[in-house]
Amino acid sequence: MQQRKSNFEILRIVSIVMILIFHNVYKSGIDLTPDISTLGGGSSAIVINRIICDIITHFGEIGVDCFVLISGYFAPETKFKWKKAILYVCSVQFYIILNKLLRAYYGLVPLSNWKFSDWLFPVYRNLFWFCTAYFLIYIITPYLKKLIEVLSKKEFTSLIISQLLIWSILPTFILCMIYKNGKAESIPYYNRYLWLIVVYLIGAYIRLYGVPYFKNLKRCLIGLAAVWALLIFFIIGTEYRIFPWKTLSQVYFWPPNTMPVISISVLMLLIFKYINVPYLRIVNFVASCTLGIYMFHDGELQRYYWQHFTDIIKHYESPYFILWIIGGVSLVFILGLTTETLRKLAERFTLIPLIDAFQDVPQNKGEKRRRKPKNKKKRKSSR
Repeated sequence: MQQRKSNFEILRIVSIVMILIFHNVYKSGIDLTPDISTLGGGSSAIVINRIICDIITHFGEIGVDCFVLISGYFAPETKFKWKKAILYVCSVQFYIILNKLLRAYYGLVPLSNWKFSDWLFPVYRNLFWFCTAYFLIYIITPYLKKLIEVLSKKEFTSLIISQLLIWSILPTFILCMIYKNGKAESIPYYNRYLWLIVVYLIGAYIRLYGVPYFKNLKRCLIGLAAVWALLIFFIIGTEYRIFPWKTLSQVYFWPPNTMPVISISVLMLLIFKYINVPYLRIVNFVASCTLGIYMFHDGELQRYYWQHFTDIIKHYESPYFILWIIGGVSLVFILGLTTETLRKLAERFTLIPLIDAFQDVPQNKGEKRRRKPKNKKKRKSSR
């Protein structure tokens, strides 16, 4: 089996760090409601930290889109495996149990409140929304792969443009211009499962055909800097209410299907595509733990981590606010990585051999059945 280069694995790590940073701010209790009086009369540290929080709010959905773009990029060589699906469901179940045990340990919920139904259908119950959507995409990858194979470049391009028009371009700008408020995710029939399928197909399209104009690293870096500059300009202008819209949120573009977020995500994928990084074992291993790190810090314990464990809101007015964010995220990342490493180690010596044993049984029977006709033929020929 060919070892995968580490460029996209680094992007996985960057994506989970962006999600952690986003949750650190978004779930900490910091009020992001536009307040010009605070910006006008507050200290320079408060003003800067306020803008930092507004920018960070976009990190989470960029990280989510990047994760799925990477999966779509490797769609042509992806094969559905029941073993992988079973291990995935078991990993989700592990973190559900861990979350419940930690909640009991921290005194948030007594053990007596547990119900048997809490342990059933861990993926379908949507306790980790991204894991549910990601798993549902994985089980239809054989059909998505066939769709990708039969479409011509023209047909595939038309499909991507039409879906972006429906789920991203029109919602982004129509809600902004007509309603002057709301979220791009509030359009009828939209849900994140559908959107992530679109993102998955975009990743596959980039693998097969690339993106016009962005044919090299330099152009991608310029494009990324330009989109971020426009987004930050919008954030600052909206915070200070210098634009004509008075009810629009400064973080209006934070949902995953807005044009700025998907554009940044695609440009990040292209940048790491053009960066040649050889196989680095430690990087690839850490990247394989990113989903576990996500489940470790997400779910029912998320607010506890950021409001009590790291308590970042206490340092909101500090000039070292960004350092406190980095410190808190680093701590949770290390704890999540350690937990996932131990889980993988236990899985390697328990669950994987058990699944392999069940898989080997029917194969051995099939081999015996195939050998019998061969023996009979040899006997006939000898006579």
